[in-house]
Amino acid sequence: MVENDTPVEVVSQAAMARPDHKVYDSIIVTRNRYYHGLVSVRQLLDAITSVQVEAARFANLLTGLSGNRYIDTTDRQDRPVRLPLMTISLALIDCQPGQYNNLEELARVSAELKKYAKSKEGSVFVKERRQRKAQTRPLSPRPVI
Repeated sequence: MVENDTPVEVVSQAAMARPDHKVYDSIIVTRNRYYHGLVSVRQLLDAITSVQVEAARFANLLTGLSGNRYIDTTDRQDRPVRLPLMTISLALIDCQPGQYNNLEELARVSAELKKYAKSKEGSVFVKERRQRKAQTRPLSPRPVI
């Protein structure tokens, strides 16, 4: 017996754990502990197959993760766009001591790179390649001892 809201996978595991001579017996379904109906093992297998086929439709062939279901929405200019489930935009700044005057300047450059990375389609990695003149003082001054 199982409650009507029990996940199909759990029902399947319980059905297959029964003794061999009872594996193909129907499964009693209850609702709030009252009889609700019967499910045959064939119906159970059909339901599991449907769940697996539906999951596979949206799975990435390379990773097996969901994500092929790319999302219909609008961008910031209200234009229709199709987006993947997830992308990553990565910006890298190789900071050297004295390269930036302060944290605000570093944050501004970081924001520029992030904006540039997000302007590209899909997952991207960008690295700061603009040459900067070395500043006279480091970003975080060291205490004088």
